[in-house]
Amino acid sequence: MDASVYMRPNKPLYGVVKKRRRDTVVANVNEVDEPMYVDRSTECHTTPDDVAKRMVEYLNPFYGKVLEPSAGTGKLICALLDSGVSPLDITAVEKHCQLSVSLRENIVGNVEIHNMCFLEFAQKNKGVFSHILMNPPFKRCKQHINTALSLLNDSDESSMVILVPDSYNHPLFEEVEKLPENTFALANVHTKIMVLNR
Repeated sequence: MDASVYMRPNKPLYGVVKKRRRDTVVANVNEVDEPMYVDRSTECHTTPDDVAKRMVEYLNPFYGKVLEPSAGTGKLICALLDSGVSPLDITAVEKHCQLSVSLRENIVGNVEIHNMCFLEFAQKNKGVFSHILMNPPFKRCKQHINTALSLLNDSDESSMVILVPDSYNHPLFEEVEKLPENTFALANVHTKIMVLNR
């Protein structure tokens, strides 16, 4: 009988394992920023970059102050800055504390940012702004838009551009663009852009 069938051959029990260098593994992993969690009650629906750019283009030529009353992640502010509007001419309002801090940290320039409820901010700023650019909370858009109108000055060149649910209508505003159905897929709301030019 062949003994090798029943007995282990004379081979080493352990192999040599090369230890991986930790820095080579870590070097290939991209660092991921901590995600920001926003309570769904804020209705923070981020405006896509291309839509934000077009909204700015619908505004009348700039002079004076421009307001973004529901600043969120700052997409409309960035579109304003990219179009050449001075940061000193932009005022933004954002109630959510973490979003407001993020705006201060990430927006270039001295944009005036108020961390408070827009409806409270409006009580002290009637007729101050020449232009208003907004993507208001969809469920409360009527209240926010009517309040924003009270902040617009009486100049012949003042203007306001709003992104609203498709069902919203207002006699002072003209619909200029229906947005694709998947623009705010998570909100499951069909939207459009409307403009008021005086």
